[in-house]
Amino acid sequence: MKIKDFGVEQWMNKYETKAQYNLGETCVSPLSLRALLKVAGVDENEFTTKLLDTRLTYGAIEGASKLKQGIAQLYRTPLAPDDIVTEHGAIGANNLVLNTVVEPGDEVVVVTPTYQQLESIPQALGATVKLLPLTKENHYLPDIQELKQLVTPHTKLIILNNPDNPTGALIPEAKLEEVVTVAKSVDAYVLCDEVYRHLTQDDQYSPSIIDLYEKGISTSSFSKAFSLAGLRLGWIATRDRALMTQLLSHRDYATISCGVVDEMIGTLALQNWQKILHRNRLIIRENLQLLTKWVAGQDKISWQRPTAGTTALLYYDAPLASTAF
Repeated sequence: MKIKDFGVEQWMNKYETKAQYNLGETCVSPLSLRALLKVAGVDENEFTTKLLDTRLTYGAIEGASKLKQGIAQLYRTPLAPDDIVTEHGAIGANNLVLNTVVEPGDEVVVVTPTYQQLESIPQALGATVKLLPLTKENHYLPDIQELKQLVTPHTKLIILNNPDNPTGALIPEAKLEEVVTVAKSVDAYVLCDEVYRHLTQDDQYSPSIIDLYEKGISTSSFSKAFSLAGLRLGWIATRDRALMTQLLSHRDYATISCGVVDEMIGTLALQNWQKILHRNRLIIRENLQLLTKWVAGQDKISWQRPTAGTTALLYYDAPLASTAF
């Protein structure tokens, strides 16, 4: 299978570990295991003993039950453990969904700009990919009329990233419902990469696509909102049981299971998810204030101020290509 080079990842691979100041970081300040235990109020010796005594088996193949119970509480719609399966980060979750759902000849609609994986994998699988531009003039929100023009009876999948990377735009519930209406008109799935969900500038609940649509697919991970990228642990959630059966069948070939140590730490984090989110929301809100003040003082920098997530898309007014810049 031929696939495009993953531009942002290759750029980060080249510079990320060597940079003194990393302006491309997308995770909220990572927690150490010691810091997580402190947030959770767990005795270090007690947890360390439990960790050292844990047998390094494959563990629960489809994800530890307590972990999936913790994931379920992140959604407004009641979910059963069977509605959730763990993966190796959101990148693994997205990869599994795309390789399960998309076939040669399918049509897939993808918002742009977004995480390149969501566009390039369907292309590599032989699908016709139609791009739905997110524009500064429209606050980087999907244009529903344009979406209606892009979908056809052959549209298999509509792909969103909410909150969006890199724009930081958050699709409000009313507009998500409009996307669902369009998807229903052609019986398409909606995959929503929701790794930045919960990282908001207010404390209101951010709806998931699976709160609104029975053929919605939510992917997420511990990397962004929970500051635990080192776990390499993510998940897929969907209320479509037939699709979940297909996902599990494909997963057997690529994943088998996630690490028992990762899932143990992830379970602890979800038992304290509100404390972690409180910490992380304070960080991103302070950082956005700092960035807002800086942008206001720059004559050659412009933007659409983000409403959620950890990323912003800045425009610079200079006769210089971005790579050179």
